[in-house]
Amino acid sequence: MATSTGYQMLASFIVQERYEFYRQFQELACEDLFNRQSELVHLEQDVRRLLKQDQSSGSAKEEKMHGFDWKRLSASAQRRSKSNHWAKRLEIRDKIKEYYQSILLYRKVFSLPHPKE
Repeated sequence: MATSTGYQMLASFIVQERYEFYRQFQELACEDLFNRQSELVHLEQDVRRLLKQDQSSGSAKEEKMHGFDWKRLSASAQRRSKSNHWAKRLEIRDKIKEYYQSILLYRKVFSLPHPKE
C-alpha cells in the first residue's frame, strides 16, 4: 500500500482525529458583505431617482403610479415604458436575496468549532 503524502495525508489525519481547522476567511467574508451592501445602496439610490422621475410632471399617468401600484409597475416592462423601474426592482430583489443568503451562510460558517488547541 502506497504511503500518503501532502493533502491526502493531511486529510487522512483530519478524518481519523476529527480535527477540524479550516480557515473561515472572516475578513474576506466581511469585505464581501460590505461590497454587497454598497451595491444595494447604489441600487436603492437608483430606484429612488426613478421614483422621482416617474412622479415628475412630464411622466405619463401610469408611470406616476409606479410607487403605489406594483401591478402597473410590473406591466410597465410590457408597455415598453421609458422607465426601467421594474427591471431595477427585479435586480434589487435578486441582490437582496443574495445578500441575505450570504449573511446566513457566513453566520453558519463563523459558528463552526474553532481548531483544537
